[in-house]
This record gives sequence, structure tokens and C-alpha cells, in this order.
Amino acid sequence: MPSRSQYALMSSKDRNAVLFICFSSAVAFFDFLIYLYLADIIAAAFFPANTSAAMAKIQGLGLFAIGYLARPFGGVIFGRFGDISGRKPILLMSILVTAASLLAMACLPTYAQWGMAAPALFIILRLIQGMAFGLFAPLAWVFVSEHVPRQYLSVACSYVTASFFVGVLFSNAFFLWLTNS
Repeated sequence: MPSRSQYALMSSKDRNAVLFICFSSAVAFFDFLIYLYLADIIAAAFFPANTSAAMAKIQGLGLFAIGYLARPFGGVIFGRFGDISGRKPILLMSILVTAASLLAMACLPTYAQWGMAAPALFIILRLIQGMAFGLFAPLAWVFVSEHVPRQYLSVACSYVTASFFVGVLFSNAFFLWLTNS
């Protein structure tokens, strides 16, 4: 006969942790993917104006790819810190670093203002953002799996996965709104 604790409901604290991770995941995916839609605008701001249209497109998408290439390094380098110091502090750090690097990118001066320093700083910030995001995505599932009762593990991790796609959906919707207005 199963024990009573096997059928325990998820506590409000656990439910709030799952909701926080879901919200954070949606925002993190939005932050990371919105760049893809703005690659042409960003490339125009951070590279010389006399660059051909095809080269500007390649440069812009190259900046996007840098963020993806940095993702595994974030998990490898900082994942061990999560095992040692706890997942919650590292998870919060990855959320803050992802958001702070996006804010810093938004505040960077253009190529016309700072020359080659502007794209160099953008690349560094994109690498930092990619590493933090690469740490966040798998850590979100691990964190949730450690905070919910076993019988709710599948649904809680499914919520986290769904929240990634909510971020993608909102980045698409934001870009459509931006281009239509």
C-alpha cells in the first residue's frame, strides 16, 4: 500500500518556485532570441556603414551565433559551481547575468561613436550572455526537479520546457508588433 506522503500535493512554496523558473525561462529565451530578429539593425549599428548588405547580414548573424557557441562553455565552466555552492545561487546569478548583459548591450555606443571598440564589447557581452544562458537552461530543469514532489516531476519539467517556447512566442510576437508599427 502506498504511503500517504507519496500522494502529497505540491506545496505553495514549490509551486511558486516552478512559476518563478517558468517566468524566468520565458524571459531568458525572449532576451536571447530577440537579437535574432534585430540582427540587421544591430549589425548596422556595430559595423562600418560602408559594408555590403550581404557582409552586414553575415556579421549580424555571426554575432548571434557567438551567443550559441558560448552556451556549452557556461554549463561546463560554471555548472560545477552549482554542484558545490548550490543550484539556487548559480541559477539566480545566471538570470541576472543574462539580463544585465542584455541591458549592457542595449546601452553600448555604436561603431560611429567608438569605432572597433563597440563591436568588440558587443562580442564580449554576447559571449557572457551566451554562457549565462547555457548555464540557465539545464539548471532550470535540475532546480525544478529538486523542488517538487516526485509525482509532479514530469509536469513541472514540462512547464519549464513550455515556458521556453512561451519566450520564443513572445519574441516572435514582439518582433511582429515592432515591424508593423
